Amino acid sequence: MELFNENFFDPLAAAVDADGTWRSREVARLWVLTFVFNLVGGGLFALVFAVDGTLPTGAAEVLSHTAEEIAGRPTTAEFTKGIVGGALVALLSFLLEAVDSVGSRMALAYVVGVLLTLGPFDHVVVTILHVYIGILFGAAVDVSTLASTTAAVTAGNLVGGVGLVTFSHVAEVVGARDAVD
Repeated sequence: MELFNENFFDPLAAAVDADGTWRSREVARLWVLTFVFNLVGGGLFALVFAVDGTLPTGAAEVLSHTAEEIAGRPTTAEFTKGIVGGALVALLSFLLEAVDSVGSRMALAYVVGVLLTLGPFDHVVVTILHVYIGILFGAAVDVSTLASTTAAVTAGNLVGGVGLVTFSHVAEVVGARDAVD
């Protein structure tokens, strides 16, 4: 299953193209289920990583510190980092449609991954799993902080992924289709 907002473009484009209703319920269901199952799957992997000796010595301290750093960021920073992260990941899915070779796909994924890391820009599933694994290693992060971080990054990812990338491409396609008709 894809990461939560990795592919805003295809479901929305299909929903708009189908009958003009946007199929809001079906798209929302797809995203909610994808989000939940990404967190469940990632959470299970986090539990595996948390088993003593699975990760190298010192990893627990680094992961705990990272979780506390993420949770300590201002909400506005998490939101804006989420906008850029959502835009980058949605743009990646759009660009992947334009290339056919495995090498080109790998290069695009690498470039977007580097850009996400340089920010660091947030993708809600990755960010929440970073915080969760840190909590497993003893990070001092409470549930309300985790919830507000989740909300801020999710909102940012939606603005960046849907608002900045997907809607601009859907509008372009709809405009081109209307011009032909």
